[in-house]
Amino acid sequence: MIRILVASFLCLAAISHAAILTVAPDGTGNYTAIQTALDAANPGDVIELADGVYTGTDNRNLDPGGKTLTVRSASGDPTACIIDCQGSAGTTRRGFRFHSGEDRDFLVTGLTITGGSASPNGGLISCTSGSSPSFVDCILENGTVTENGGAIYCSSGADPAFTDCIIRDNTAGYYGGGLRAISASAQFTGCRIEGNDGNGGGGLSYYRCGPAEVTDCTFVDNFGHRGGGIFLFDSEATVTGCEFTGNVCLAEGGGIDSVESQLTVTDCRFTGNEAGEFGGAISSGDDLGNPVGWLRVQECLMAGNTSQRGGAVHGQHSDVMLTSCTLVANEGTLIASGVSNFWSQFTIDRVIITGGELTAAVYCEDPTFVPVIICSDIFDNAGGDWTDCIADQLGTAGNIAERPDFCDPDNGEFTLQIDSPCASATCGFMGSEPVACDTPLATPPVTVGAGRLLPVYPNPTGGGATVAWDLPRAGELTVDIVTVRGERIWRASVTAHAGSGTVFWNGRDTAGRTLAAGLYLVKLTVDGRLAGSDTVVLTR
Repeated sequence: MIRILVASFLCLAAISHAAILTVAPDGTGNYTAIQTALDAANPGDVIELADGVYTGTDNRNLDPGGKTLTVRSASGDPTACIIDCQGSAGTTRRGFRFHSGEDRDFLVTGLTITGGSASPNGGLISCTSGSSPSFVDCILENGTVTENGGAIYCSSGADPAFTDCIIRDNTAGYYGGGLRAISASAQFTGCRIEGNDGNGGGGLSYYRCGPAEVTDCTFVDNFGHRGGGIFLFDSEATVTGCEFTGNVCLAEGGGIDSVESQLTVTDCRFTGNEAGEFGGAISSGDDLGNPVGWLRVQECLMAGNTSQRGGAVHGQHSDVMLTSCTLVANEGTLIASGVSNFWSQFTIDRVIITGGELTAAVYCEDPTFVPVIICSDIFDNAGGDWTDCIADQLGTAGNIAERPDFCDPDNGEFTLQIDSPCASATCGFMGSEPVACDTPLATPPVTVGAGRLLPVYPNPTGGGATVAWDLPRAGELTVDIVTVRGERIWRASVTAHAGSGTVFWNGRDTAGRTLAAGLYLVKLTVDGRLAGSDTVVLTR
């Protein structure tokens, strides 16, 4: 009893001695700079920053030295309290460096950290040696590194947590525009990860990490060579309740690329993502043919994604299971508008695959690797439904080929009508979306897609190219020319009629300046939805 009373007294004493140390950009706080306050603080203290912009040597490369502290804005508004690292090429000017074992009780909240640079890693935040701080309601933007982690770099057992943060417009020369974690991890909840650029993993990149949890996050317009939104290698991750929209990569996995990893994806939406080669929404596999990874996708919607092979999902030397998913209006320009199977064990259970553009719903590279399909509806895909390697599975195990009767597909609503064949009690519900409307539509919807982008021509081109499209209905159409770094350099907006149409790009930017030779991306958007994308090679 005496020991308990003594321990309680010491705990209360520690709490009572916690202090609030104030810092202001004009020097009117208790301390003139953030690092000065960090040095003076005792464990448990709060460093409170007045609104304004913090610059200079003692307001960047901040090192807490292993203390457990809270660093917060006085207003709680991250747009009003800004640490500007004033980084530049060849300098290391980041916001925070954690390397002394700080744990989750170290809290940073209500701040913007911007303009950081590092060579090689961690443009805004670096976490090493097991350091695992918490960031809440922060904005991390405009970080640049020569190698890894444009915004955040983690290694050596670090495991920081980010909650309700915005991570945007960061760039890495190698891996992870938003995050690169190596033999470490990082957890994200309720974050928006937007406009980041990294070779492997435009948004987040994990190497030999895990377990990592990404929950209720939004990935928008990130760009990578592999894994536009997330790239995993030899890692374990769970992605739940997330949205992936408009992410692009040149190779595998427009939304997510999982290599030799164990990945579970649940209750997510993938719309308008693009991979240059494999898996417009998700790719899982091992290029070397040593299957050690697996992919589990549950209750996910994949709509309007594009790739050469596997408009929605690609598996290569992997073990892939799709359960209760809806794949609609995806495009495989060479093979498989829905699922491409390269030497993988596939199970497709209670899945809807419909409205696929250009190619058949499912493709098998090797006829000895045939997906096991159960209680699924494959219907109205441009290149065929129950064809080739899956032809003999129609009518078995509850499989059907019937119009799924979505409630409002033209407006992106893929819930089921009450009498949809996919709501049959025989198999339980098919697809990711519930029954949500009572009255069947009087006529079938015109289309479940927003239209399609036709091949750009001529390609390569020395002085301009024609961008062509085919629309199922009239709409407001936008054509963007984008660099491989994600910078939009030219745009045309057209009120288009149903059917085919074209617009000519003269090979210059919006200001009429001549562009350098190289690879450019062409994006077609109809009524705010990405309808397709292509690449064009500009020669000089």
